[in-house]
Amino acid sequence: MLKSALDYNKFLAELVQNNINEAKTGYSLNFVGKDYAKLKYGLATETVLKPDTEHNSKPENKDSENVFITGDNLDALKHLQNAYQGEIKMIYIDPPYNTGKEFVYNDKFEFNDEQLRNALNYTDEEVSRLKSLQGKSSHSAWLSFMYPRLKIAQKLLSEDGIILVSIDDNEQANLKLLMDEIFGESNFWATITWDATNKAMNAGDAKYKIQDCIEYILVYGKEPMQDHAPLNLYSKGEKEYPFSNARGEYRLEEIQQRKNIGIKRSEKMVFTILETLPKDGYRWTIGEDTARQLEKNYDVELKNGKPIRKIYKEDEFNERFFPLWNDFSETCGTSEAGKTQLSELVKDHGFETVKPLELMRKLLFHFSNPKDEGYIIDFFAGSGTTAHAVTQLNSEDGGNRKFIMVQLDEPTKEGSEARNAGYNSIDEIARERVKRAGAGFKHYRCQAPPAQTIDKIEKFDPSKEIQGDLFGEMANAFGEETILQTWLISDGYEFSQIPETKNFAGYRAYYIDGSLYIINQGWGKEQTKELLNLVGKNELRLNHIRIYGYSLGMESLRELKINVSQSLSNVEIELRY
Repeated sequence: MLKSALDYNKFLAELVQNNINEAKTGYSLNFVGKDYAKLKYGLATETVLKPDTEHNSKPENKDSENVFITGDNLDALKHLQNAYQGEIKMIYIDPPYNTGKEFVYNDKFEFNDEQLRNALNYTDEEVSRLKSLQGKSSHSAWLSFMYPRLKIAQKLLSEDGIILVSIDDNEQANLKLLMDEIFGESNFWATITWDATNKAMNAGDAKYKIQDCIEYILVYGKEPMQDHAPLNLYSKGEKEYPFSNARGEYRLEEIQQRKNIGIKRSEKMVFTILETLPKDGYRWTIGEDTARQLEKNYDVELKNGKPIRKIYKEDEFNERFFPLWNDFSETCGTSEAGKTQLSELVKDHGFETVKPLELMRKLLFHFSNPKDEGYIIDFFAGSGTTAHAVTQLNSEDGGNRKFIMVQLDEPTKEGSEARNAGYNSIDEIARERVKRAGAGFKHYRCQAPPAQTIDKIEKFDPSKEIQGDLFGEMANAFGEETILQTWLISDGYEFSQIPETKNFAGYRAYYIDGSLYIINQGWGKEQTKELLNLVGKNELRLNHIRIYGYSLGMESLRELKINVSQSLSNVEIELRY
């Protein structure tokens, strides 16, 4: 099963054959490790997908199409790409920011120096520079980390799909260039901003730093925005215009006051309107030039001591919708609010910064169709805000949105409140939140085989009879369900597509859409005879037989191949290891 993924020499030869190095002409983003990032993108994952059988069999989860994958998101994306390529409607990610503290380049290097020189045509100096990225926080390391993940994300998007990526000032400029390259500059839609915090830094730092508060969300489509379906907008509803004068019908609206504090503070918005000032600590929401024009045209008056303006029907926005502004600051809350929301469901979670639920609900509302049954993917799931927002918004608007979340099982810190509360890893906190938010989901783990098993896989000789108990060892390492699920997703079947169990003379095999999966030991003459009988009576439509190479002896395999070639000439047999 994994042998081909471990055959580096073959893979490297193919890369050289395909000339991975692009022609370096024209404008492009270059960084140390870019060619290696392309290697990472093209390399098959060594992991398998292990179902969480106990969790998945519970009544609230067994029929759910939502998915939560624990493990490295690059491995998870490589598993997903065959089954979900071109199927994902929306991707949102909040990757680690390259602050010098939060992000450490932790993707492992699969190749030795000689393999790197051969694959990339690197000199010793270039190999050394590449390896220097390990354990470092740098622009090149961060971009090398992001490149293969975004490349697969681009393949997953449907033609009308979009991707939204959160980022701060440290890598915003580089991320824009990287996404221009991968998704296409013409497919850039917007940069959304929001106030991530209203918590001021301490007085000592404030003397030498400018207070950070704004974060960004880059929005790209699989196609240009003008070719996309209209965005969902909040409706204004019908307005009434009960008054009229020589100019036309109009309504009255109070010139609202806004608290004049924090980043919204502006002394320019404090002035007299009809000799009236806003109350202490507040400001007007219109500028002084607008106010003077209203006074000049007699389009403002005092009622109960408050300025009221006239708004004419002919001046209103013709559509019955609010436009979507790219600044979400006043409507989505801060990271502090997100932390409080998480604490309401999961106490002692240990997260310091959490995306607010309203931010995700707003993004989902505007950029996803509630009646569309497509998937929302977040492969940096963190505390699970995206899954929580999908669940909540579906309950509000009757939507059919489904989610696929991916989160690394990063250990919580020893002695932390999360560890003391029983959460050993970050993904456990996220899954607990999603459960308490009321969402059912299937759970899988990206799992690598033990080192000793890999050694035996590489030494296995399929031309000989089964050597030792390799099947038993593989079954113990993975389990039959794991092997089956990994194959199914690789063959393009989504998690919701469940194969039938077929009985062949007491042997259990799996069947889906013309494909038969033979995984367990015990297949012999009787099973082959039963298979031919069912196909001959048109009770089984068969195109492919996929066999776990460690499970069948040479004689059983030879007999199956001979009989299939003689009786079922259109059926393909594939041996997998």
